[in-house]
Amino acid sequence: MRAQHLYAALQDTAWDRVPARLTRARPERGAGQLARADRTLAALREILAAPPTGYAARRVEDLRDLG
Repeated sequence: MRAQHLYAALQDTAWDRVPARLTRARPERGAGQLARADRTLAALREILAAPPTGYAARRVEDLRDLG
């Protein structure tokens, strides 16, 4: 779990950290560390609530152009 924590922190953008945080929350829940998993998922919700930046913002714009 420590490696997953460090991996999530090293991701370049907030939107890159989303899959890393999901990966991190799974073993936390499985190990019964529910408070830690809740904090991880709360951080994930904050990331998703913020507007995307960088590459993710460009992808959102590309998808809007397709519609």
